[in-house]
Amino acid sequence: MSAEKPPLVVIHSQIDSLTLPIDVPDTYVTQGEDAVMNCHYKLTGTRYVRAVKWYNSTQNGVVINLLVDNVKSNPNGRYTVDIKETDLLVTLTIANTDLPDDGYYLCSIVDSAFEHGDNVGKLIVSVNTQPTSVTVVVPDPVKIGEEATIACTYKIKSGDSLHQLTWTKADMDGNVVGDVIVSNTGQKSNGRYSLSSNNSLIITDIEVNDASYYRCKIITENQTSANDYASLTVLYLEEPKLIPTELSLKSNTTGTFTCIELKGLPTPITITWIKDNVILDVSNTEKYPYSETTLAIENVNKTDEGEYQCRAENAAYSGKEGKKSNTATLILNSDDSSCDPSSEWPTGAIVTVAILSFLTCVGIAAVILHLRKKCSC
Repeated sequence: MSAEKPPLVVIHSQIDSLTLPIDVPDTYVTQGEDAVMNCHYKLTGTRYVRAVKWYNSTQNGVVINLLVDNVKSNPNGRYTVDIKETDLLVTLTIANTDLPDDGYYLCSIVDSAFEHGDNVGKLIVSVNTQPTSVTVVVPDPVKIGEEATIACTYKIKSGDSLHQLTWTKADMDGNVVGDVIVSNTGQKSNGRYSLSSNNSLIITDIEVNDASYYRCKIITENQTSANDYASLTVLYLEEPKLIPTELSLKSNTTGTFTCIELKGLPTPITITWIKDNVILDVSNTEKYPYSETTLAIENVNKTDEGEYQCRAENAAYSGKEGKKSNTATLILNSDDSSCDPSSEWPTGAIVTVAILSFLTCVGIAAVILHLRKKCSC
């Protein structure tokens, strides 16, 4: 709907003659939207805007003084003005336009040299013929402990208004699951859930089981309803488990640790191996032929003893944010050195030989043979 052009002389008679170049382009909006009227001006030298006046001429030619002398007066709570001097621009914003807002708007500017200028722009407000609808914006993925905001926007057919807005969980087809979480006419806060001033659903201290579909439904005063839903993705990573928790091995054998229970989102989940709280260099494939979820250690020796962990990482939790497993220990078998043919005889064996020194040579030889058999590898 557009207004009949008013007698502009009525407007111009209220201000001084034109001296500053001013341009106010026409603006087109749909009923219910916010309108922004732009007023472009030009200044010379170091001059600056001293005052701004906005006027509105209604369809019957009545001139209304909306905003005066750069004071953000807001008589009905819908008008605001902004001066962007670096862009040589003054704006008038009209919130939630309705059909009576259709008309002509005049911008008048006074600069620091007390020169004046004004111009008129036309605001055309179209009738909202769209049916009532709801849109739930897919939220950004969130991590454990963070806060999620799921926005719900709606459009209501002209002549109707919002009565109720509710949030619930839903299945993948949009069917309601469980009870109402929050509502503008009921409980607006429910544990970690709350309804914001613009009807968004806010979930604090995010948990894994918050990953779900969420449904926003509106009912109008005329009992028209509409709904929409979207899924919330929760990024997480659980602590892995390392098995076995202890390896007792002989020298030059092979030991293996396995990192299990790798759960998280997103995938893939990668593994970093840690020994004695330092990242283990597994680039030597002869020493570590396997180093993904299983760590294989070839030719185990004294330097391999220590405490081992695996650290799980994904795109959301990497580096120090990765999750470490329990600690597992690798030790060399304590009996290993006693069977080394190059090692000295056990002290007990020497004492035994000394005690039996009075025996004949044949007897001593028998004792020595017995000890060697006992210590054979």
